Amino acid sequence: MGFVLISDNLMLSKLIILYILDKTNGSFSERELVDIIVDKHYTTYFNIVNAITELVDDGFAKRSETTSGVLEITEYGSESLNILYKDISVSIRDEIDQCLSEKMYMAQKQLLVSADYYSSKPNEFYAELHSTERGNDLFKLTILAPSEACADIMCNNWKKLSSEIYDIVMSSLLSGEITVPTNNDSEN
Repeated sequence: MGFVLISDNLMLSKLIILYILDKTNGSFSERELVDIIVDKHYTTYFNIVNAITELVDDGFAKRSETTSGVLEITEYGSESLNILYKDISVSIRDEIDQCLSEKMYMAQKQLLVSADYYSSKPNEFYAELHSTERGNDLFKLTILAPSEACADIMCNNWKKLSSEIYDIVMSSLLSGEITVPTNNDSEN
């Protein structure tokens, strides 16, 4: 398949979508894509919905298998973006980068992680680990700890590693296998 210079709004919209998906590592919903692109007046709602549909149909992007409404860039989409990256003006890339930075900051503020422990009987301690995103429970676990010191360690580690623990739990539950990243995985 040959590449065509950007000559229409639809092609630019597709490149902007791929650029956003590439920058966010697949953590962006279709709704958020539409909001950013329409709010910035890059194109109309109908053009962006059409562009998303065509990108998915043509294999440049795919819908997430684990998170409803989230789009991910495919390898083919990344390769195409690398070739056509400069066809997105610097001013548009800068606007998108600024917008993404603000959205990521707001998303971080909306994810609340809490951990505490309590004793229901002598020498029986429960650690309560909780993540809330935008006011909705994302993850909630109450676990019996072997001691008060262990319950305290669990709570402290949850506060530091909640995102990674959540990823491991979700991946394991969805795949039916225990999925623990190796040191090599975290270095990439």
